[in-house]
Amino acid sequence: MRQARMSACSVRERGAASVRMMWALWPSFLAAGLAEMVFFAFIDPMELHPFAESGEASRLGVYTMGFFFFWAVTICSSALTLYLAGAPAGSARPGAAPPDRA
Repeated sequence: MRQARMSACSVRERGAASVRMMWALWPSFLAAGLAEMVFFAFIDPMELHPFAESGEASRLGVYTMGFFFFWAVTICSSALTLYLAGAPAGSARPGAAPPDRA
């Protein structure tokens, strides 16, 4: 019985961790897409200094690297926001009281 209770608790904690991870990943994905569209609307990828000289990267490659760069930056921003919000590990909402572990 105790093992089943511990197992259910660990599943619930993993579910809460997945929810918290998506709180950071999904908004940052959307923000990275928007940032890439705005950035590359004004800057041609082939005019960026490192790629202009070497000629090794294609436009699509530069767009891809730009997206992942913007995504990494916005993931860090979202994760820092969640950390500073101080949501308890087992809660489903930022700032919510931790669940009873009776």
